[in-house]
Amino acid sequence: MTFSPSETFNNHENIFRTLIEESPMSVALYVGRDIIIQMANEAMLQTWGKDRSVIGKTIREALPELEGQPYYKLLEDVFDTGIPYYSVDDRVDLEVNGKIERFYYNFTYKPLKNANGEVWGILNTATNVTEQVLAKKKVEEKERNFRNMILQAPVAMCIVRGPSFIVDVANERMFELWGKPAEKILNHPLFDALPEVQEEGLEEILQHVYISGETYKENERLVPLPRKGKIEGVYVNFSYQAVREKGNITSILAVAIDVTDQVTARQKLEESKTELLGIQKQLEQELAAGRQVQKQKDDFIGIASHELKTPLTTLNNSLQLLERLLKQDQQTAKVEGIFKLAQTSMQKLINILDILINDTKISEGQLTLKKSVFKVSKLIDDCCDHVRAAGTHILKTTGDLEMHVFADMARLDQVLVNLVNNAVKYAPDSKEIEIHIERLGNDAKISVIDKGPGIPADKLAHIFRRYYRIGNEGIQYSGLGLGLFIASEIIRQHGGEIGVESVLTKGSRFWFTLPDSVRQ
Repeated sequence: MTFSPSETFNNHENIFRTLIEESPMSVALYVGRDIIIQMANEAMLQTWGKDRSVIGKTIREALPELEGQPYYKLLEDVFDTGIPYYSVDDRVDLEVNGKIERFYYNFTYKPLKNANGEVWGILNTATNVTEQVLAKKKVEEKERNFRNMILQAPVAMCIVRGPSFIVDVANERMFELWGKPAEKILNHPLFDALPEVQEEGLEEILQHVYISGETYKENERLVPLPRKGKIEGVYVNFSYQAVREKGNITSILAVAIDVTDQVTARQKLEESKTELLGIQKQLEQELAAGRQVQKQKDDFIGIASHELKTPLTTLNNSLQLLERLLKQDQQTAKVEGIFKLAQTSMQKLINILDILINDTKISEGQLTLKKSVFKVSKLIDDCCDHVRAAGTHILKTTGDLEMHVFADMARLDQVLVNLVNNAVKYAPDSKEIEIHIERLGNDAKISVIDKGPGIPADKLAHIFRRYYRIGNEGIQYSGLGLGLFIASEIIRQHGGEIGVESVLTKGSRFWFTLPDSVRQ
């Protein structure tokens, strides 16, 4: 079968029209520079919100609402230039049911040319992407709001993207925390931009959050960060939270607060509390010591009163009796005995007063030395005659009997008398008391040794303290508790040392040294 040219054209037009009508997308055919609508399928009519009455009208007549929009001009340019126009997500305002509504389309204006290359028409295809664009805009707006929230947040915040943790967005507070400007951080992998924290375990934490989606929080973590050209420890409270897109983790939101000032302030407060507790404890100890000293002073006054009262009473009674006997002219041996008793009491008073005077001098820093060269064994013989005279103990001097020293003879006499008297008092059954002299280079060491009951170990550390009095097995001996204290101060003034060694049931050795005192 053969067709005439007119039939062939009609057949082609029918085929073309059929293709337009059956197309699932919106299609329209415009002819002439006036852009007359020659064909429009149902999809395009629905897009325009029109019926078939617009066929044969110009685009301006059919769609007057496009006035003020770029589409009349675009169609004329395509017709004049023969260059197609492609649009993506373009906004078009159309009248639907008497109301202008906003739509978004992907569309083309494709010029149609004859055999001579002249444009005779334009084929318009369009796809309504309004829902997709609006959804995209909604996502973009949400993302924009999210970014603005981060930028305006009152705490340090940032978003790191992907498994490399590229810094996508961060606010000024985060840059301040990092100690680096934005250009050195943004769009860089976080741990490349901050090599200072690479070994701090933070990258492993981020990786765990990125893989598991579990939020991680930590308080007062010490992180090394740059501060004024050097690395300093910064205390940070922070959290890492996974950000999902369509169910998949794409980024991590990091929130951080610099709490260095609070931590250091708390640490200083704790240190101050510790210091205050130490001061309080020290004050309590000093107060307790003060109470102890006061008690010792009160005890001392009582003891001193007792020690003074006995010889004073004896002396007073002796003088009264002596007065009566003298009036009766009875100068007998009895008078002589009373006189000796009075002398003994007087000597006790003098000794007590000497001790009190020496203690006062020590307290006031007025204990002075008058040094001379003398023979130690001669000093021992002279100072201890009273013990020999009593006949209860034997004094034995051993060691370097010819050694001379340069020291205060009167003060050392006090020391030796005190040590020997203590040996007599506390070791009454030790019949022999040894005084040993030895040379240690240019130093002298003198020891007083008894074979008495010894001194308990818990008392040795206190024995040279002021007012301390030794008591053995419930027995409290007489004395002011000043003798050994004064002796220790005299030796200290000489630059020497004083000490005691004692073993229970074996006896005691009291010793002192005189440094650089030995003379030929």
